[in-house]
Amino acid sequence: MRQLAQHLLCTARRFHRLLVASLAGRPEPVLLGSDLADLNRAHVIGTPWAPLDEIILAFAASAHEFEQRAREHWDHGPFQRGGVSVGEALGIAAFEWHVHAWDLRRAAGQDYYPAHAEVLRQAWDSSVPHLRIDLTGDPWAAVLSSAGRSVLQVVVDPVAPSVVPHDE
Repeated sequence: MRQLAQHLLCTARRFHRLLVASLAGRPEPVLLGSDLADLNRAHVIGTPWAPLDEIILAFAASAHEFEQRAREHWDHGPFQRGGVSVGEALGIAAFEWHVHAWDLRRAAGQDYYPAHAEVLRQAWDSSVPHLRIDLTGDPWAAVLSSAGRSVLQVVVDPVAPSVVPHDE
């Protein structure tokens, strides 16, 4: 769990750096596949040890700050060379971070269902159209499925919605 939390913190910090570069007129290239995996691995390895709760709190603060900064520059683009606008990058960050929040909660034996799952599905559909998403049915199940997570069913309870994993 610590490594995943460190990854979340590293991605939040990377989104800040990418925003600074974009606003300065020096958008960085989009990294995909093994290039992005290598960068993520290097960032996680380079992150100093800290208690898990401190890492999660630092991530939450950094992610919130990125959200605020990105909203101020919503239409600016490209966020990365040849990429999307800042607003679309915020959508990418949102669905990535929520999927990983689900991963963390599942690792702790808990469920997770975001408050605005339909917004995340729409962000996925508009920001990464080459990665198909089901536009019918439960939006959170669609996001999880498109992100490569297996789910058997989504249990929506107005008090405590949850996603039940598919056992393979």
